[in-house]
Order: sequence, then C-alpha cells, then structure tokens
Amino acid sequence: MSVDNLRAMKSIGRDLTGESPFSYKASNIPERVCLAIPTPKNLLDTSAYADAFKAGKQFKRADFSFYFLPSPAYPDFCQWMELFLENVKDHLAIVLSGYSMEPIDGLETEAHPFMIKGREVLPSRFFSLIKKHKNPASRLTILINGCPSYETWSNGDKKDQTKTFSIQSVSNTMRGVLNFSGETPERVLLMTTCPRLDATKINDKGKLNISTFIRNLSKMLKKDPVLSAEDIYKPLQKECRDNGTELIIYSSSVDVSSAPVLL
Repeated sequence: MSVDNLRAMKSIGRDLTGESPFSYKASNIPERVCLAIPTPKNLLDTSAYADAFKAGKQFKRADFSFYFLPSPAYPDFCQWMELFLENVKDHLAIVLSGYSMEPIDGLETEAHPFMIKGREVLPSRFFSLIKKHKNPASRLTILINGCPSYETWSNGDKKDQTKTFSIQSVSNTMRGVLNFSGETPERVLLMTTCPRLDATKINDKGKLNISTFIRNLSKMLKKDPVLSAEDIYKPLQKECRDNGTELIIYSSSVDVSSAPVLL
C-alpha cells in the first residue's frame, strides 16, 4: 500500500490491522458501518486501496463509520464479518476490492472470486456467514469490484461460484436488478462486475478495467446521494460495458433495490 493510500484511508476511517474483534463491545458498534477489505495482488498494486477509499468516502459522507482491514488473515476476515453482521443495527456496507482476474487468450482459466492471502473466499462460505450472523433488522450492502462470471455471487449452485471465464458472462440486454438464485436473508443488496469476453476483443485499451465500477459508482453517488440500485443500473451499466465489464446487481427484497444505496 502506498503511503498516500494509507494516509487517505486513515483520514476517513479506522485501520483494524492488529486489533481483535473480541475486544469490541456490541453496544459500542455504530448503527451504520462501512467495512472495506482491500486485498491487492502485491505491494505495487494500489488499485484495491483506491477502490476501497473511493467507496468508503461516499458511505462516510452518508454518516457511516468507516473501518478498513487490509489483506487480513482468513480467520480474521471471518471474525470481523461475524462481529459486524451480528451487531450493526441499521445498515452495514461491505466493500471487497481485489485485483483484476483476466483470462488467458483463447483459453478458459480457473477463476477465483476473491482471494485473501492466497486463500479463496468462496461465495458459499460468504453467504453462509450472512445467513448465520446477519442481524435480521439491518440492511446489508455488498460491493465487489470484480468477479469471474455472472453467476459467481448469485448465491446459487455451488458449481457457479468457481465458474471459469466464458462467453456466458456476456449479456447483450439490460437485465436490471436480479433476484438471488438461492435463499438469502432479506434486505441484502450485492453489486459487482464480471468480464465481457466479447468486449475484450474490441476494446482498444486491450484490458478489462474493473475499477470502472467503483470509480463511476462513487461519482454517481457523490452527485446524487439518494440514488437507488434501480436508478444506478442503466447509466452505470453503460460505463462498465464501455470498459469491458458487465454490471451485476442482486437483491433479496424490493425494499433495498428501490431504496437509496446510502440510506
């Protein structure tokens, strides 16, 4: 992490590195929390921190308390998730920002949806934490800056969570906000992007730009903080497609897809 990124993150929130979730009393946890978990590919990769900061800044503007946990050990990730899922009473936002996962030219390659210190955080494990620990009364908003395929975070069949890059990731129509495939607690909203393999062949930049999602989402929310996921979908989808990715939004209930994301 660059010094500038570290300074920027600390200027708006609290670094949880080295702290224990067991030292936190439930009564002291704010009612509105944004937890960012940036996991860069290496020490020279700053995009994961930049994305986490941009997203966190918008939630901070909306009176969320901002915490960040850079490249945590897997057990620490699970323990902090449990703490905030159980004890945030109003609205918990989780920002997972990793690094771009690009296919080998002409081949389908194994795709990991999210990595923490070399270990996969499979969606099945992620949703298991949500089902077991989420406060039923709270809203949960999840932002993930990139994933391998459309189905990865649908909470569907387990085979979908490790889908390889394929042409099936492509959608030529505006799908809008979708329902999760599997049983998901109410009041959960998840937004992410996947690669469009057709776009990579014609993109003059020659690369997938997964940071387009959070960068443009942050700009939209800064300009109009009462936008809902339904409001955001069409204009943000255009920006994502222009940069070789496909916007994906899943919702477990209408009240969260139609409500302001920052509410």
